[in-house]
Amino acid sequence: MKTFKNVALVIIVAFNLRWGITSVSPVVDYLKLKLGLSNFQVSLLTSIPVFCMGIFAFFVGLLQTKYGRKRSIFYLLLLMFVAAATRLGSHSFVSLCLSAFIIGLTIAIIGPMLSGFIKEQFPHHQGSMVGVYSLSMGVGATVASGTALSLSHRYSWQVGLGIWSVIALISALVWQLGAADDKKAPKLTSQTSSPLKVSELLQTKQMWALILYFGFQSGIYYSAVAWTTSFFSSRNLPAAKNTLYLTVMMVLITACSFIIPSLMDRFGSTKNWNIFCTATAFFSGLIFWLGSNDWAYLLAILLFAIGSGGLFPISLLLPLQFSTQADEASLKTGLMQAGGYIMAGIIPLALGSLMDWTGNYLYLPLNYVFSSVIMWLLGNLLLSEK
Repeated sequence: MKTFKNVALVIIVAFNLRWGITSVSPVVDYLKLKLGLSNFQVSLLTSIPVFCMGIFAFFVGLLQTKYGRKRSIFYLLLLMFVAAATRLGSHSFVSLCLSAFIIGLTIAIIGPMLSGFIKEQFPHHQGSMVGVYSLSMGVGATVASGTALSLSHRYSWQVGLGIWSVIALISALVWQLGAADDKKAPKLTSQTSSPLKVSELLQTKQMWALILYFGFQSGIYYSAVAWTTSFFSSRNLPAAKNTLYLTVMMVLITACSFIIPSLMDRFGSTKNWNIFCTATAFFSGLIFWLGSNDWAYLLAILLFAIGSGGLFPISLLLPLQFSTQADEASLKTGLMQAGGYIMAGIIPLALGSLMDWTGNYLYLPLNYVFSSVIMWLLGNLLLSEK
């Protein structure tokens, strides 16, 4: 019963970690029309929370030490609720940026804490639980990206972006009622939480390889979230089909993010799975770049979903495999996500600027090709050392 409850808590909390970002892309045309935004400005609504997910991940140890995991996640989900609810009455770009900032802040700290919870509660089933974590997060992302446009058509773009606040409030209440109180010594030890320990980690090649791996992995995902519909629009596909393709991509990524880590527990090595997933991401970029019909696009979407859907749980699993206890896993995951998300925030922003400057959306699939090669090299480096 305790195991079932803890699995349910992981599912409920993880569901909230992407809808604040993926709900934006389907309503890009509304935002451009109603608020007069450029591609660069629209990309900020994706990049700001990703930057925040990097910057504020450094505060994981501080909040866990001061408030404990249970209270911290509860307060952060309430803060997420407030930030998303403000979108229901938003009429300006500035207010959207502010809500994106706060949503990114909350995700930055909840994510690593949830990884520590998995390390502590499921020490012998980390791969499967990372799959559950990824699946739930992907379902949240998919539901938001798949329904935001129809909600905007039926009600308003504010509803399409802000209705998800209700989910955050419900999740906060369920977590507070269901999560066990923190143990007497759940906090990071002074050695682990000290700046010296962090500085020591940042002096290792392993930590920087983890950061770069996570950064490129997140970069291709958030680039896809931000620019897939615009890429297909540049190929003269109708808006309804663009949204359908994005939704199919999110569904497949969600499925792969659960299936692949579950298979990793049973077959092959993490190194081999990294090679497989980076290869599929690489070929998806080539097909997006060269393809010109629906069958080519669907094949590219499938390959990208396998690659991206596998690389995310692999990136979450790596710091757990290099850690011996829950607090160490939280710290390494926090540092990895801190640097990695800052990188990942730059990538869609840079793409948006290039697209404004050149009017060429082929930079999106070229990003997939380049990033997959880098991740293949980094994965081999990391997993050869293990």
